[in-house]
Amino acid sequence: MKNTNKITELEIFRPSPYEGYSVSTLGNVRNDKTGRILKPGRTKLGYSIVTVGGHSRLIHQLVMSTFMPISDTEASTLTDIDHINADRSDNRLSNLRRCTHSENLHSAHRLALIRHACIALDKNGTVIMQASSISEMAEMLNLSTGCVQGHLVHGGQTRNGITFKRAIKAETRRVAA
Repeated sequence: MKNTNKITELEIFRPSPYEGYSVSTLGNVRNDKTGRILKPGRTKLGYSIVTVGGHSRLIHQLVMSTFMPISDTEASTLTDIDHINADRSDNRLSNLRRCTHSENLHSAHRLALIRHACIALDKNGTVIMQASSISEMAEMLNLSTGCVQGHLVHGGQTRNGITFKRAIKAETRRVAA
């Protein structure tokens, strides 16, 4: 017997803190005047972004400020918004939580992003460098950690033709030898 049960999430729009725009529980941003859903762009780090009120805004921050506003006192402690499933483009209210910066850094998916071994490949795909973390790789190549992480997430080459890959343990041992 085939199971046809499906879980669906209801999309509820509420007026955002920015006049003329509404935000939904599924992470959609709507222009109230035209009724059009805004098409999000992406930051280098993979976050969804839209232009609201003449300024670029991160969608996960819009969702949280619309549906779960907090006081200034709480905001001084709960400074970060965490994507529970580690997908920065999944801005559903059910996938977001407020947390301290320390909690955000210690979440398992965040540690995997920061402390994961990384390798650099030349234009031919030959490993030219290895590092135990993204920040170490960035330091060795005199790049920002955001640049290295952005290339890891989205692919593509740097101006020098270098691409980055996460290193699995077998690769790290082989290259280190």
